[in-house]
Amino acid sequence: MKDTVTATEAKFRFGELLAKVSFGKKHITIKKQAKPLAVMIPIEDYQHYLDLEENRGSLTRRELLQKTIRLRESLPEPPPGSPDAVQIIREIRQSAR
Repeated sequence: MKDTVTATEAKFRFGELLAKVSFGKKHITIKKQAKPLAVMIPIEDYQHYLDLEENRGSLTRRELLQKTIRLRESLPEPPPGSPDAVQIIREIRQSAR
């Protein structure tokens, strides 16, 4: 879930918002005069962004897709009836709220 706060509200609630971001894994948009100016995100999301930016120039989209396909093919098939990873992530996120 994404929350939006004003810059003034962010100033007064910084500790609470920081906890939501770091422990609750929320993304919080900070607005000023109804215009989004910044986003608070968990450090893991930021690190993922930096990793993507770092690799962006070194791999073409085709190379990245081929690498992803090779990785997927190297993984064993999940046993029949195992839960879907997307569903597991949704359940984890729901329980964190």
